[in-house]
Amino acid sequence: MIIKSLSVFSIILSCTLTYGADLDVSTIGKVSNSTLTLHPGEQQVHGRVVIPPTIDLIKGSKDSVLRFEGLTPKDGECLGTLVRSHSRLTIKDLTIIGDHDGLPLGPGHQLVHGLAIRMVEDVTIANVTIKNVAGMGINLSGCTHILVRNCTIKDVGRDGVTSYGRSKSELKEGQWIDSGDRDNRLIEKLTVIDNHIENVGDDGIACWLSSAGYYTYHGQNQNVTIANNTIVGVSQPHAKNFGRGIALGGVRQALLAKNKIIQMPTHGIYVGIDMTARFDHERPARSSEEIKIIDNLIVNTGRYQGSGYMVKQAGIYLEEVDQVLLKRNTISGIYKNRDKPKSSGMGIIQIESENVELDDNTIVQEMLPYTQETP
Repeated sequence: MIIKSLSVFSIILSCTLTYGADLDVSTIGKVSNSTLTLHPGEQQVHGRVVIPPTIDLIKGSKDSVLRFEGLTPKDGECLGTLVRSHSRLTIKDLTIIGDHDGLPLGPGHQLVHGLAIRMVEDVTIANVTIKNVAGMGINLSGCTHILVRNCTIKDVGRDGVTSYGRSKSELKEGQWIDSGDRDNRLIEKLTVIDNHIENVGDDGIACWLSSAGYYTYHGQNQNVTIANNTIVGVSQPHAKNFGRGIALGGVRQALLAKNKIIQMPTHGIYVGIDMTARFDHERPARSSEEIKIIDNLIVNTGRYQGSGYMVKQAGIYLEEVDQVLLKRNTISGIYKNRDKPKSSGMGIIQIESENVELDDNTIVQEMLPYTQETP
């Protein structure tokens, strides 16, 4: 790679390519069934690059960088590195840098993501660093068998890693039925482990049953593991950021274990109903069940400074969940509002949840000592 200049942002990935000393991004989409190896330096990528299915995208050295320029909402709904295929995708050992300032932009922001991957089976993202992105660090839509491991995501305007199903249901003659959309797919087997996520503008790691415009009545995302991650919120409270460390909605069979969650604005961990139903009360909600929350450390939560959203913040917040085990979790440094006691945070909140087992959890008001690693 030979270009070292402006920041750039936006490619659509999905295939593989081998090339020589220079990379002509216009040729990427014309090659398949090989490996794209990035050479040292900063590769500037303009616009979108579409790559066919079956990809291994890897670095040639530790100095290999993809640099992108931000686009505006009018340029399209899914901007950034968008992959759309139906087979294997591997992205590893890369640095991806956007041109955003890293300030939190809140959940209404739709600009460029670091990696946006849609409708791909068998996704591996490993040893990838993503910084200065206006949207999500990693956005996964309608994917299955996903592994996100040992990645660093820092200074992003929205979520660190977010995933959601793509399955539409419609109300016909008083009954919810599947729309028959050929793109219908819920998440099955999502594993997010050993990652460092810092200074995010919304949730650190999230898995939702559906996103806006894709309301799902039938089924749930299932088999989710989120473990051994460090998630750090913004350094100062921000009115546009009411994110959670980990958020699940409409999920069945999940393990949340050994995560370290620090200074999130609202909840350390939220498990409950699907996000779309929350904001459209005419639709019945799909909740979560069979959840294990074990050995997590949650520090300094509940500092949200905006208004009109969640009054009660909590270390762990359960909403309409069935069959939950909370074991050996430590929650400390809960935000306390002396002027408005009703707005103060709590250790664990249960809203209309059933079969909740609490075992050896520690909840303290003062902040316990902890070590924050910086990658």
